Amino acid sequence: MHFVSRKPLEAFWNKNAIAEGSLKAFFKICEDANWKTPHDMESEFGSSNCDTIGNNRYVIDVKGNNIRVIVIIRFSMGRIFCRWVGWHKDYDKIDAKTV
Repeated sequence: MHFVSRKPLEAFWNKNAIAEGSLKAFFKICEDANWKTPHDMESEFGSSNCDTIGNNRYVIDVKGNNIRVIVIIRFSMGRIFCRWVGWHKDYDKIDAKTV
């Protein structure tokens, strides 16, 4: 998969050094993946760690569910677009379907 927008990940780990290792590992998993369907992605992360929220958007739990990443995935194109990265407590304050 091609991770189109890495900047939100970098911005988050630059402000939160404790998140850097987990987000870099997440990025590497995504870049190395060859997912064709949402099921392929769920097999990688575990179905309890990623949720479909509609409109090709997915929420993926990182760092033991302390960090949430919202991505748009175009499986047919092999592309991942990062829309939002934040702490779990901050996720509850946003509308994940519109960020």
